[in-house]
Amino acid sequence: MNNAKWTKEDVDKTVKIILRAKEKRTSFVRFLDQIVYLSVFIVALIINFVISIVLVPILVVFHGFWLYVMIAILAFSFGLLFEVLIRDIENLEIRHHVLNIIAIPSIAVINLLIIGAIAVFTRDTLLLNLPHHPLVEGLVYAVFFILPYLYRQFFKKRRFK
Repeated sequence: MNNAKWTKEDVDKTVKIILRAKEKRTSFVRFLDQIVYLSVFIVALIINFVISIVLVPILVVFHGFWLYVMIAILAFSFGLLFEVLIRDIENLEIRHHVLNIIAIPSIAVINLLIIGAIAVFTRDTLLLNLPHHPLVEGLVYAVFFILPYLYRQFFKKRRFK
């Protein structure tokens, strides 16, 4: 079995079986698929907000290059976690991928704008002289957050086709 090669007919037959199985799913199974996806999405939003709160002390303590490195590490780590969770959910439709690519980074940017404003307030209250740019910080977070997902969608999948 280790040296078995798949013929084109074997591959075509397997793909047809998988497509037929997806078409024959009951409405209850489709409903459960939606529940699983929405649960992962909501958990991702909550974790995203928690990470934003964790960034407040980082925004106050770090500045310049090291601030962006810390934001990039946190964003990439969470993006990787989210990508692994999404990858394990079967039967994602195009609308789910569009939502993943647009909504999560947008919410991340909004969270970081809010947290950035809180960090600036904290900095001003403590009379610290640290320059911050919440929009740039939010964009860095969003870009590094979405990188693992984009890598999987555009590079890793293409390699096997």
